[in-house]
Amino acid sequence: MDDDSAYLIKKIMMKKYMLFSVTTILLMSFSNLSFSQTANLGILSSFEAFTAAGNVTNSGGTVTGDAGTHVGSVVGSYDGNTYSSDAVTDQARKDLLRIYIHLNDLFVDFPSTHSPVFGAGEVLDPGVYSISSAGSITGALTIDGGGDPNAFFIIKFNGALTATAGATITLTGGVQSCNIFWLVNGAISIGAGADLKGTLFSKSGAVGLGANVFLEGRMLSMSGAITYGAGSAAVKPPCTSTIPIFCEPSCDPAAAVDVLGVLSDFALFTSAGIVGNTGASGINGNIGTNAGAVTGFAGGIHIGTQEVANALTAQAVVDLEFAYSSLMMLPATATHTAVFLDETLAPGVYDISTAAALSGLIILDAAGDPDAIFVVRVAGAFNIAALSKMILTNGNGPLQIGSKSS
Repeated sequence: MDDDSAYLIKKIMMKKYMLFSVTTILLMSFSNLSFSQTANLGILSSFEAFTAAGNVTNSGGTVTGDAGTHVGSVVGSYDGNTYSSDAVTDQARKDLLRIYIHLNDLFVDFPSTHSPVFGAGEVLDPGVYSISSAGSITGALTIDGGGDPNAFFIIKFNGALTATAGATITLTGGVQSCNIFWLVNGAISIGAGADLKGTLFSKSGAVGLGANVFLEGRMLSMSGAITYGAGSAAVKPPCTSTIPIFCEPSCDPAAAVDVLGVLSDFALFTSAGIVGNTGASGINGNIGTNAGAVTGFAGGIHIGTQEVANALTAQAVVDLEFAYSSLMMLPATATHTAVFLDETLAPGVYDISTAAALSGLIILDAAGDPDAIFVVRVAGAFNIAALSKMILTNGNGPLQIGSKSS
């Protein structure tokens, strides 16, 4: 239950039995989104190091700020408070999930147009970068805000990140380290003597500083150990992030697809069946079934409630029927082959007359229309391949995936 691009963006699993056919609906609404909020770290603002699951170990470094883990232990000396498996770390892991969602939702300015290697004398312009593989920082990298103190840099890797020994990051043009995030789907390893800026954030992997590394930024992981080598030094950014984010409570879908009712509060729902999970998934939204059980979510991060066979799930069944019928009544405006592979899609209502699959890099481009929608109706199973990536650009909003049948 883990997809790097659509990870933790709202996923509504619409499941019910149909006598003669199976139809899967992929719904993308380019909503009227508000950017009035900024990427507030919540309780994490006092932390230099936090992991939702794993040990935090300082082996002779200097760490300025709080350190904590929700599942594991904190070892070593820290210039701040330490927390383990308490109310503070429970809130911290929820704030960690929220900030990941917010940052991962930002429109991508550079989809796979940058090589996996950053540095070697390069000057980096502001924006959101998406790298489809593991990557590295080597030599000298200059991050240039272009005179804008609110300029931000989000660099996303679909794999591990390494920084070679002695790699350096220099900030210029007014950019602040609190507006730089390295989002990594894997481990982060920083070589000896490196001098880096920005928050190192692993979705699923360890984060480690080698000997004599200097970091102006936080070390965060949703599932992995955090380590500081001998002589290393890490300090929180001396500023507050001004990165704009989608507001959670008031993001409304375009009118044509505003059909979910109480389902809009669910991340996962089935009318009949088990909602199960393996691994350390992150879910923001309610999880429910009207006839079955919810299992396996205790080891991950869940913001919301678990609802089983109650008045709310009964209403969700009714709203699910209405949502499905409403989406099926939309007139088709486009067709597509059964495979979505490494392409850019224009807005529309797509009908696929067979089973279908998605793999590679898919860019959903709203072309600047705040009410643009994507509805993909598949008359059969819908499979998303491992490491598939879906990038939202030019006006995108929340993603929902649904299936009419199990």
